[in-house]
Amino acid sequence: MATKKKIVKKRTVKKHRRNGITIRDKDQKLLWGNAASRCSMRECRTPLTININDGKSSTLGEMCHIVGEKKAAARGKSNLSLVDRNQYSNLILLCAHHHKTIDRYEAKYTIELLHKIKTDHEIWVNETLSAKTLTPDELVYSALIDHLSLSLRLEYWSWFIDNSVRQLVHTEFIDAADSIKERQLATIWPNTKPELELTTKVLMQAYADLSGQYLSFATLPSFPFDRDFFQADTSYKQTFPNPHYHYYSDKHSLWARKNFLLLCIYVIRLNEFAEAVRKYSNPLFYVVRGKFLVIDNLGTHLGNWGAMLDPALNAIESRLKAIDIEISTFEKKYKGKEPLSAR
Repeated sequence: MATKKKIVKKRTVKKHRRNGITIRDKDQKLLWGNAASRCSMRECRTPLTININDGKSSTLGEMCHIVGEKKAAARGKSNLSLVDRNQYSNLILLCAHHHKTIDRYEAKYTIELLHKIKTDHEIWVNETLSAKTLTPDELVYSALIDHLSLSLRLEYWSWFIDNSVRQLVHTEFIDAADSIKERQLATIWPNTKPELELTTKVLMQAYADLSGQYLSFATLPSFPFDRDFFQADTSYKQTFPNPHYHYYSDKHSLWARKNFLLLCIYVIRLNEFAEAVRKYSNPLFYVVRGKFLVIDNLGTHLGNWGAMLDPALNAIESRLKAIDIEISTFEKKYKGKEPLSAR
């Protein structure tokens, strides 16, 4: 009598196979979702999906092993099982360039460092990028929040503010002003979260005011040092004697003082925006960092080395009115007498 064969239905698992790699669908979704579909390297964070025809998208990222999948692979010497090597906990999402980099420089990019890079990136995603929902209004707000946080490079705040108080602004932040202006004009505002919209618009305007003021007397140096930073045009100091020296010197001083006050206004508006984002969109938005502060490491404006300031709007606005009066008086003094020649 023939025996019946026991039929066992195997559980099907959607997998990703590439060059011998087997990664379950669940782990793929965790990896891409927690990394917000961006390269995990702090200096990169490039979006790794692109839109193609018919509303579909294509992925450009690479799901990279922290402990190598094979013993002979980069960082492959480990007691970790093959199954564990292909799970989310051992994967990091990178662009193709940085995938090659971590494998080429294995001694630098250790297992411990890659885990830290992955964790730091996922924390950044949770704190910085707004939570996405499916409603059209939420998508508009989310896109604006993400655009501002990325264009303003808020994760590099300490570096930005330390340079800005010394009248050094990297070209990326100057270029950001045009990008933000385009977003402001192109956005169809939903009008469903008035406070969030207001703080967003006010922040955009504050940044436009700051960048416009800064460019009124700034230039890129012609020599290699700091060539990527706009700074005060001090060419008037290179001609001696310069009959217009006092004109440009006074203009330089007024320009620098107004820059600092508009920088303070920008910081105030940025903190208002961040608070509104936490209230209406993403409770984790820079909640660990807390407030953005004016940090004057060299005492350029605050008088003491390493001085910090959480600016108050009323105090800054009164000082701004005073400097505008000084500038108006200066312009009246030189009206019709402005130097026409080169500095």
